[in-house]
Amino acid sequence: MSPTTQARPGRAGRYTMRRLLPIHRVDEHTHMPQSSTEDRSVASEHRLSQRFAEMVESGWSVPGFVVRRPRVAAEVVRDIHALPLLIASLPAGPESEAVRSQMMQHRTSRRAMLGISAVLEVPSEPGRFLEGHERATVRRKIRAATKQGVTVRTVPADERRALLALADHHEQINEREQYRNTRPQNDDLLDYGVWIAAYDAEGEPIALAVTPIAGEWATLRYFRTLRPGQAASDARYFMTQVVADELGARGVRHLVDTARPHWLPNGLRHFQRMVGFRLVRVGPARVAG
Repeated sequence: MSPTTQARPGRAGRYTMRRLLPIHRVDEHTHMPQSSTEDRSVASEHRLSQRFAEMVESGWSVPGFVVRRPRVAAEVVRDIHALPLLIASLPAGPESEAVRSQMMQHRTSRRAMLGISAVLEVPSEPGRFLEGHERATVRRKIRAATKQGVTVRTVPADERRALLALADHHEQINEREQYRNTRPQNDDLLDYGVWIAAYDAEGEPIALAVTPIAGEWATLRYFRTLRPGQAASDARYFMTQVVADELGARGVRHLVDTARPHWLPNGLRHFQRMVGFRLVRVGPARVAG
């Protein structure tokens, strides 16, 4: 997608995120569940999402949850083991080390949770992101965004530094305390090639996504609204469509949200599931050479 492309529903970049579990298109290092266990892995993934939501709602830490609800904790461990395991073999490249590092951050927590991550399977064929009844909410949100004049496009290099300053400022003054960060550290975003932003009817930026890429893998390094309001909220769905379009065109098949699933605020968890992210285990990422 060129820097001047205005992405809208009905144009290129439409994909569907069919059920991620089981995953069918993975590399030779992926350990897949057999067909007899596919239903169990799907059920386990759904239960885990519910359990993590309960954990966040309770306000307990992981150790606190284990102590207070040991039987549920044992069920969580069994369900994590039932998930597919993906091994990320990353080719050498300018962004590969960043992808590896972001996938492996929170090392102690990752080990304790057996490498569980939320992953979006990026379709390889154009025209599929918005297909299917499971994407009905995404389509509705995109229609709502376009009615408000929202557009989504890639961000050219000469606009990125100013947009980064705006993103940092909004983090510092975010109206929601749980998302506020008084000392944002986002200078690394300028090192990555894929920047996609949403703009309101007046052309002002209202949301930003930045994703480094390493072969078939990418990480969701930055995905935030830049101001409050319904237009920005709806724009997240539109922006996800364009991110999937751009990554798919670049050969990416797996987009990893590096936020810890058992920590993620439940509002974001709901959005994550609506756009197609599902829980899997991701083994240690390694860069070739």
